[in-house]
Amino acid sequence: MLLRRPGATWFGHRGRRGRSFTPPTARGLLFAAEVSRAGTILRRPRIAWTPRWLDFAPARVEYSLNMKLRAHPSSRLQARGFALIGSLAIGLALFAPVALPPALSPSREALGATKKSSGDKKADWLTHEDPSAPAAHRAVPFPNRPQDQLWVVSCREAPGAAVEHATSFLRYWQYQGPGQQASGQQASGQPSGQWLPSDRDSFVAANVPSSTSCVFVAGNGYTDAETRNLGRSAYQGLTRGLSAETPLRFVIWSWPSDRTDAAVIQDLRIKAARTDRVAWHLAEWLNETAPGLDCSLIGASFGVRVAGGALHLLGGGRLGGYALTERNGSLAPMPVLFISPAIDNDWLLPGHRFGRAMSQVERLLLVNNSSDRMLKRYHWLYGRRSPAEALGHSGLVAASRFGGDRAKILQLDAAAVIGPQHGCGPYFQSSGLAARMRSHLIESAPSAPTVKGLSTPASYSGAR
Repeated sequence: MLLRRPGATWFGHRGRRGRSFTPPTARGLLFAAEVSRAGTILRRPRIAWTPRWLDFAPARVEYSLNMKLRAHPSSRLQARGFALIGSLAIGLALFAPVALPPALSPSREALGATKKSSGDKKADWLTHEDPSAPAAHRAVPFPNRPQDQLWVVSCREAPGAAVEHATSFLRYWQYQGPGQQASGQQASGQPSGQWLPSDRDSFVAANVPSSTSCVFVAGNGYTDAETRNLGRSAYQGLTRGLSAETPLRFVIWSWPSDRTDAAVIQDLRIKAARTDRVAWHLAEWLNETAPGLDCSLIGASFGVRVAGGALHLLGGGRLGGYALTERNGSLAPMPVLFISPAIDNDWLLPGHRFGRAMSQVERLLLVNNSSDRMLKRYHWLYGRRSPAEALGHSGLVAASRFGGDRAKILQLDAAAVIGPQHGCGPYFQSSGLAARMRSHLIESAPSAPTVKGLSTPASYSGAR
């Protein structure tokens, strides 16, 4: 039986004239299970009601309510309704797994596999795709393209301050595939299928006049090894379907984007402050190395802050305390690709943060995603109530202010193809999107077929 102290109420309050009662709400409904073989006869103020389907149990379960029926005449119906809901919930929890046929019951192996797969992925909305998961990342480059080159240029050890000869602090690696000979390495005694250290002189000497150079800048949250794997996946996506007569030198720009021990938003703010220095290193390297080359530039997510900042510096702008001391005027405008750019949607406008970047752009393709769950919360970088919007989520604004540069810009919405996930891996794994990006970056590439789901919304005023 349920006991209570005389004069007290179940939830610490009284009704009119000192009468104790429990309001007929979900919080006021008190269920008590009394177990006995013959059942218990309750007093009149209480309601005892037991579903018939529970009578077979060895002990009878009774749900009792403590409330004044005279003060609340509608309590009887509410009591029976909540008792029915509670009994159904208990019945499903106890007997549903047993009642399922073997064909519908998940096996122990399936439950273990589901648990393992769900534990491998973080529930955080900032999670990137796992660079080591897809089979494409584990594939060996150059299966049918021995004339291509795959390089890594790293600024992870470069100083934080602007110093002279900053490019001397950059580190170089070249991938030697099966049947290939890395530049500056002797053919004998060198293993294949791995990254070999190199230097700037070997990088410059390895240039083929008829080749196309493509620089790839990954986003935030990647270690050096993950950046290399992601770059290899991007290379394989771009070269899929490309003629073997078009040699490609693919350069992976590695910058210190490893995840820190700080909270998620604080980690993003640390990397956002770091991108100015990384952009300056990239601009110095392009200014010194790229003149006279057929070069293109790819930026993904936070990597757009690096690529866009480098273009702004090459155009004669300043970025914080960084600027190019000496500009090489022979650097020609280049094709640029921005994938889900994590920058403000007005930064490319004249007079804004990257206002001089378009002067270094021959043509610009913006592959946006209006369903990206990370870019949807981009304003959290500045504060929950910030009005800032990501370029990769909303598209360009006030495109008429670009003037003549407006004709250089083409932007697409890949939400129907990619979905809400963030990261550039799925963009290169989609054959249709990869073909569209390949035809934009490499002039000799075949024209891209129509991709089902790609759209150019009318709200993207900069689209043509």
